[in-house]
Amino acid sequence: MSKLLEPGFEGDGELTWALRSEFAKGFPVENLRPLLVSSNARTQAAAVFIAVEIGSRLLSFRLNCVVAEIAELLDSKESRTRFDAIEALGRCTTPADGAILGRVMLRLDDEHAGVRWKVVEFICIAERWQLRLAVENAAALRPDSAFGALVNAYGQHFMPSPGTCRGCSTTRMHFYGALQPQWL
Repeated sequence: MSKLLEPGFEGDGELTWALRSEFAKGFPVENLRPLLVSSNARTQAAAVFIAVEIGSRLLSFRLNCVVAEIAELLDSKESRTRFDAIEALGRCTTPADGAILGRVMLRLDDEHAGVRWKVVEFICIAERWQLRLAVENAAALRPDSAFGALVNAYGQHFMPSPGTCRGCSTTRMHFYGALQPQWL
């Protein structure tokens, strides 16, 4: 781990994978924090990649202790780091992280197409509560954006009762359909 924290770290796939294996075996996730807040962009990229890799749905609760640090990487200069941060946050956020989920949604305006695509993927696979919080908080963060209109227009339909949707949520499909014109 100390090699990743060196100021001149240039990236090392083998070292990153070895460290990922240690985290997967139970190395405390809190130890990702110094890597996530490093001033070295390659160290940050390695750390958020590790977070994605160890943050499977079954173990995602382990990453909640570094959600704030991962969220800061949404503003990284590196598009791959932003991409991975979105994926990690989709896996490890809780209902207390609404503002962070709103920031994820705002990445629909990202200059990099891959990052925008990752947000659309988040929209498609997010839990209903994540999607609701993401849109509501994006609307609060950018009151003059389309998110406010989405909350107003789809608010009553945003959280359907369990009996009204099956499989891939109809709500998500309506929400995605509402976003499509922005992408054309």
